[in-house]
Amino acid sequence: LREAATCGVCLDYFKDPHILTCGHIACKACLVSWFRTPVAFLHEIPDLIHETIPTTRDVSYRTKLCHVCRVQILRRPSRMYHFDSILEPLGINPQLPTLSQDARESSDPWHNLFPPELNTYRVRDEDDQMDRCPECHNELVDNFCEECDIEFSESEGEGEMLSEGSEIGDELGDGDE
Repeated sequence: LREAATCGVCLDYFKDPHILTCGHIACKACLVSWFRTPVAFLHEIPDLIHETIPTTRDVSYRTKLCHVCRVQILRRPSRMYHFDSILEPLGINPQLPTLSQDARESSDPWHNLFPPELNTYRVRDEDDQMDRCPECHNELVDNFCEECDIEFSESEGEGEMLSEGSEIGDELGDGDE
């Protein structure tokens, strides 16, 4: 159990564990660091091949990969609040923030890394009058991208429609999430 409570990135016991959509777990700080490296992306970022991606650069529209299984990660990692009940009997403190500490956290660690909900965003191709996938730009058929295997929200009001050539961060503005 102690080995299972070890982060695959820092190789230490979990500190504020977060789970990815594929089921792999890592420390929040480790995931933020991982998603700021060029190898964490499905498609190469040409101008940042060997550099850390600055926090000011918006890469929320890019598909990220899991640090373990390399599966596509489309949603923000989720905090594992229940993990403390598993780790504390082993003498391991997962260092989860209290709800009041969490509410006071001034900066969003996932800002510019993940959109609020990727499945509600699509690119609107004004030339062809059709919706396209923000990742591969294939046409959406019944709100589904067959190339990326992503299902998009049916309600246009739940998300943003992007114009061809714009990025999610450009459309949302700095303060919106």
